[in-house]
Amino acid sequence: LEGARGLSSRVTMGTPSSAELSLSQTALAAAKVLVGPLARRVSDKVGQGTRRTSSGGFAVDLVEGSFSFTRAWIQGVVVSSNSGVVSFVVDDGTGALTVDARAVAKQLLRKKVKFSPPREGSYVQVIGAVVPPGESVEKLTLKAHKVIAVDDPNREALWHAETLQLYREVYSV
Repeated sequence: LEGARGLSSRVTMGTPSSAELSLSQTALAAAKVLVGPLARRVSDKVGQGTRRTSSGGFAVDLVEGSFSFTRAWIQGVVVSSNSGVVSFVVDDGTGALTVDARAVAKQLLRKKVKFSPPREGSYVQVIGAVVPPGESVEKLTLKAHKVIAVDDPNREALWHAETLQLYREVYSV
């Protein structure tokens, strides 16, 4: 399972006598999530589903009593794009999420590469920090640090199967 370290309900590290770590204690690179459940968790229990981290970001508890994560990995179809503010909206079939790609554009500009937001109808993979509505944004937003156009006709179906497996076998532990 890409994108995560130690994704199993129990992880044994070191020798057999080592203590086992539960998933909630394991650091995730980015949690693969569906937009709908993420949005419901963040907005249904304002203040209960998210909390501030020591670095000033937000951590999300996707399932009560489960692990927390600060970065999410989503995939879906771009349904609208605004090149003026370098943002776009991704819909994965369970919900839509605004993606702020300014950091990606700045990073590419430093390398003298022009960033063009994905076109409407493109299928994309986005990894970034979860920002709940409130102080800095009007609605749930993903501050992207990676945006990849995916040109595989099977990728959407595979993504749903992959995330479903994670929800059943890992996230709900």
